[in-house]
Amino acid sequence: AALSERYHAAELSEFQKKNLRTAIEGLRDPETVPLLTEYLRQNADQPLRQAAVTALAGIGTEPAIEAILQLIETTPELPYDHFLIAALGSTHNKDTLSYMQKQFNSATDRKSKYALAIALTQALSQMREAQAGALPAPHPDQDELAEEALDDSPPPRLQPADKP
Repeated sequence: AALSERYHAAELSEFQKKNLRTAIEGLRDPETVPLLTEYLRQNADQPLRQAAVTALAGIGTEPAIEAILQLIETTPELPYDHFLIAALGSTHNKDTLSYMQKQFNSATDRKSKYALAIALTQALSQMREAQAGALPAPHPDQDELAEEALDDSPPPRLQPADKP
């Protein structure tokens, strides 16, 4: 609460506020995960919450990813939801991607499963682009891919081609 009050204090310039957000976003010490998680539970200040989520995604440990997934499950606001999904998708840690894949496979909450499908698509696409060293390729329709991943129906059967 004190951090939010300080952030919104009239004497802070926009430059100082940006520096504070950047400092929070830059946290990469796994020992800060409990502090960031607790901050997210107790405060509603969006700019600082987004900075904390960015830090958690950058840390990328299982507890950090779990904290973001819990927020996704409990956050009703759609625009903020998209920010959380984008934060998950910014993860480039191979171990974190494996953990997210396991979470996707075992998720029963449709909202979490959707978020993980989008995040995994984004993260894998970014990793592929980085490895290729090429210009970013057009991204497939991520919403459509996520819906396909969530669809429990069997894939359509191929029809034999008509013979002439």
